[in-house]
Amino acid sequence: MQADNGHRALALDTVTQLRAGGRYVSAYFLGLAMLALDEQDEAVTLLQQALERHEWFLVMAPHEPRLDGIRERPAVAAILRQVKPAVRHHAPVPQLWT
Repeated sequence: MQADNGHRALALDTVTQLRAGGRYVSAYFLGLAMLALDEQDEAVTLLQQALERHEWFLVMAPHEPRLDGIRERPAVAAILRQVKPAVRHHAPVPQLWT
């Protein structure tokens, strides 16, 4: 993302264009973009929107390293508690050879 490369203004402009474009844009991914821009409060708001919209992308949130900086916030912890893991149990791996 442009924000990671020091192009904050370009990244903010891109997010603004995505929001105004009239097409569906995932609140989850916009939240990650806002985290890259160090806009943590806006990122949390977008993650809450993603939860309200039942965005399936949220199944990745418990394992998303980009959320580590805000994972302890009460609002984020509440979101993560409501997200059901995509895979609860791993199937045993069959032993194919000895």
